[in-house]
Amino acid sequence: MSSYGLLVGRAAKRRKNAAQGVRLGMLEREKPRRGEGKLIGSHTGTAASYLKQFTRKQKPSDRQAKLWVYGRNVTPRSSTSNREGRENGYFAVTLSDGQVDESVETILAGFDDKAATLLRLFAHETYVLSPKDKEAFTECLALIFARTTARRELTGKIARHIRDAYAELSSDPEWLQEQAKINEELSGKPTTLEEASRSVARVLTRISTPEYVRNSFIQGLFHLASGVYEELSGKSWQVWEAPERSEFVTTDNPIITLKPDTWGRFFPGWGLRSEGLKIAFPLSPIHCLLIGADGRHWRRVTANDVNLINKALVLCMDRWTYSASYSEDIRVLVDSIGGTVRYGEQAFVPVWMNEAPTYFRARVRDMTSIEKIKPQLVPMHKANSA
Repeated sequence: MSSYGLLVGRAAKRRKNAAQGVRLGMLEREKPRRGEGKLIGSHTGTAASYLKQFTRKQKPSDRQAKLWVYGRNVTPRSSTSNREGRENGYFAVTLSDGQVDESVETILAGFDDKAATLLRLFAHETYVLSPKDKEAFTECLALIFARTTARRELTGKIARHIRDAYAELSSDPEWLQEQAKINEELSGKPTTLEEASRSVARVLTRISTPEYVRNSFIQGLFHLASGVYEELSGKSWQVWEAPERSEFVTTDNPIITLKPDTWGRFFPGWGLRSEGLKIAFPLSPIHCLLIGADGRHWRRVTANDVNLINKALVLCMDRWTYSASYSEDIRVLVDSIGGTVRYGEQAFVPVWMNEAPTYFRARVRDMTSIEKIKPQLVPMHKANSA
């Protein structure tokens, strides 16, 4: 089992024993390791340690290595990896008592440290990846995939669908009557439709807040990463090396799925279980990892191969593309097609997307049914008399 698989297992056990709300077991305060405290509350979906691989001193007078940042229809700018890879509160969870817990940063910092070490080793063709190192890097890749701003945006869409389903069901007398029965099981007291309606209104208020969306993103982070890890495990890996005067870029959504056509062009945005799938992840301006590729572990590719990967990356970016050297071609590419392949729209489209209102109404009705909830209930009047 992967490292965060263990974290998820422990989290599930703690949630089962928890008395209140959204406090995740995996987010319990842990003592930060030396040097980690400065990371708390400062990560974004794209870690600074990863972006550092795409930096270089742009002029002799620079005190820090920098990278170029491109956004659609905005002027490219020079920046540092720390500035781009940090955002206060990105992984913050609002607890039931109103306090903000950012300790998930400590967990992610450990994975980022592993990834940073392995990224440096990937630069050497003679480096042979051990099974342990491959497992560790696969864990890091799965977390990078799960934590991006694009994934957070999709979480927000799902949260809005759940909110809308609750709002619609709250005007359904039959559903409210069932909620009243559940409240009676919990409290041991008769519950009127008006009381059930007020209870549902409180839930609706809570799930309409930005904090609920952010909590949902963090709560699903390690579970999604565990699933991605299972899909990536066991696949062949190949490192692509760019030719001279060609460079790979990266983005704030750096892990992309691809399918090549008969002419060698790449089409991004396929599900992880698609047949013939390739997964690309730029390691540096010179190297790119291609998962699912056939052949030996190292391949020197053409400038056209680099351009095709860069185009696919730019298509799938959320807001930003990054490069070590300024490129007018990349600026034009970002302005013309940047971010036009979006999660939940043209990529990773859930099967329910075309019938989202019907799907979520049925899901909420099922999750709140007395048949689903009753086996889990410990009536309060019985608990108090025990």
